[in-house]
Amino acid sequence: AIAGGRKALKNVGVDAEIPLHLLTGPSLPPGKLTSEIIERDRAALERRSELERRYKRRIEQRQEETEFAHERASECHDQLEALQRHHAEHEQRLREEKAEIHQAMQRLEAHVRQRGRALRESRDRTEKEAAAARGEIRDLESARAETHRSERGAA
Repeated sequence: AIAGGRKALKNVGVDAEIPLHLLTGPSLPPGKLTSEIIERDRAALERRSELERRYKRRIEQRQEETEFAHERASECHDQLEALQRHHAEHEQRLREEKAEIHQAMQRLEAHVRQRGRALRESRDRTEKEAAAARGEIRDLESARAETHRSERGAA
């Protein structure tokens, strides 16, 4: 510390040798001064060592936290990719099912149109047959009435 003080003074332009008692304090005996300086230096070194240990531990903790965060981010990224794949597969299945439903609806509509056409044709044939049958019945009734008249006229 004393050498540092002398060096600092030289840096600002003071070249003279400064007596030790002026740097450390005036009224202490030299032996006492040295032991206090040593004790202060030792305490300062211990504090510095403790601070360095804490600082290194904080750095290690931050590194561990950073590694954990990177691992967690990687896991989250993997989960996100899996979800995106699952979502894409699900959407593909939905598109395929929608296409199948659309095709089934088209087939059903075609079947309904064909069945409706067949029913109309059947109804038309039935109506024609019914009209023909009514015509035959009228003809038969007319023939029978004619037969009754001719039988009465003959009798």
